[in-house]
Amino acid sequence: RGTNGSKGRDGGMARQIERLSSAQVKHAKPGMHPDGGGLYLQVTTGKDGQINKSWIFRFAVAAKERQMGLGSLKTIGLSKARDEARRCRELLQKGKDPIVERDAKEAEQKVANAKSMTFDRCAELFMKSHESGWRNAKNRQQWCNTRSQAANLSCSAGTSEGRSLAGHGLQKT
Repeated sequence: RGTNGSKGRDGGMARQIERLSSAQVKHAKPGMHPDGGGLYLQVTTGKDGQINKSWIFRFAVAAKERQMGLGSLKTIGLSKARDEARRCRELLQKGKDPIVERDAKEAEQKVANAKSMTFDRCAELFMKSHESGWRNAKNRQQWCNTRSQAANLSCSAGTSEGRSLAGHGLQKT
């Protein structure tokens, strides 16, 4: 009998959720450690001998087993990992693949970010990432002048003329 007194399908222990304690997570040795409900703590040893711990949600869609990484233990604690696993189980109950849903959400976010970036901000980021290769301050000013002439934008720091990179070409926002 399980800790709740029930028997599983095979007469043994019932499946449990939230099996791992904080201490077990902290001291886990390399391997896969089930917390229940598809959530696993994956513990691996890196090339440098360092122990790496991350959360995995295992599930099946159309009789095919899948594994979804939820993040490193350094950024996702036990409680948050359980919340994420619960959210994934809810998606599965609705007939949705958690990986497909996550990827779609990330793609939506990338599109939203791209639509909200102004030409001025994009040019500013480009210049910051390349200016270390310029020989002097005059080169920076030349890039500013070129950018300003091409897009009819101000080159002063932090200026945004409200032009968006969304769609085809520049659009006023």
